[in-house]
Amino acid sequence: MKWRFEKIRVYNLLFTVYRLIFNFQLILMLMEKLVRVISQGALQQRNWTSPKGENVVISSVELVLTDGIDTFTAEVTDQQALAINNEPLALDALYGAQLRMNIREWESQQTHQTVRATNIKVLNIARI
Repeated sequence: MKWRFEKIRVYNLLFTVYRLIFNFQLILMLMEKLVRVISQGALQQRNWTSPKGENVVISSVELVLTDGIDTFTAEVTDQQALAINNEPLALDALYGAQLRMNIREWESQQTHQTVRATNIKVLNIARI
């Protein structure tokens, strides 16, 4: 009887972990696309203080991408942004991009209405 109870607890734990992972992927909305670069912005760097009190410099480059149907902006950050700034992406080339879409929601202080924004971050981009 004790073994059966332990087995049920393990199954419940595994189901909970699976459900957490599944929900996490739904929130982030990961996708892969074949894209062309329409334009590449300049490197921007900003200072940020972490919750631990450490000063961190965040580097980012904004890209305007198209998959032939939709056109969207995406942000490249950290070391990849520095690499893209040193060697710009070709505008006529086809790239494979791994993207993460995040939907933010907040209440506007001016209108007191719910505002939503979709942010797209480039996780990886490589020329095909």
